[in-house]
Amino acid sequence: MKKNVLLVVLIFSLSLNLAVVFTAGYRWWRGRSRRFPERPFLLEHLSDRLSPGQLDKIRDLREQSLTKAESLKKGLWEKRESLIEELRKAEPNRERVNEILRDISGMQFELEKEVVEDLLRMRELLPAEERERILNAMRERLKASERWKRGQRPFVPRKIEGR
Repeated sequence: MKKNVLLVVLIFSLSLNLAVVFTAGYRWWRGRSRRFPERPFLLEHLSDRLSPGQLDKIRDLREQSLTKAESLKKGLWEKRESLIEELRKAEPNRERVNEILRDISGMQFELEKEVVEDLLRMRELLPAEERERILNAMRERLKASERWKRGQRPFVPRKIEGR
């Protein structure tokens, strides 16, 4: 009798541990796959309506744009780090802080400009009805973003950095 109870408790404990490990692994895997979606937002809306050649051109444009955007983001990160280092000093140099802020603003402008240029290049490849469809989808995403800012959260973030 005692042996059977211990066996049942052992099996239950083992099952529970395996469930926790698999759940943690699954959540980790899902989190990583969301950061780098295989079907980006625009391609998601275009994949069933464009020819493979058009999709390849759009992917190439997107890859070029992402490469440039990554270098701009890296520069932004470095500038923000230098701003924080300047602010950490006992007596921060206000002129230096303003200079760094101007650099950050310029880099953010370049990043936004690159995104718009990418959209304009993509626009040239799309038929008129697809252009309108993409712009409507982007408008809906912006509306969702605005609802988020106003506190009408359409979803709950999985993780907030630093908390």
